[in-house]
Amino acid sequence: MKLDKWELAQVPSEAIAGSTFLMNKQQTIRLGESTNEEKRLQEVAKIITYENVPFVDLVMKDNKLSFSIPENVASYLQDFK
Repeated sequence: MKLDKWELAQVPSEAIAGSTFLMNKQQTIRLGESTNEEKRLQEVAKIITYENVPFVDLVMKDNKLSFSIPENVASYLQDFK
């Protein structure tokens, strides 16, 4: 993923949205709750890739950060199924 090479940047207007990767976490077990209870997954973030430019958006709640990423990382994410 080469995260150290990602740079904050604005996504070009001609960008075409591609795949979306959802990141989830299991709800926290609270004091007094049984560990046997089934907990639902909560979406905590998502990464949106673009088909024609090496950029991604990282969305967490109401915050969105856009990054320019290396070409090989963009290609890897686009091919990831």
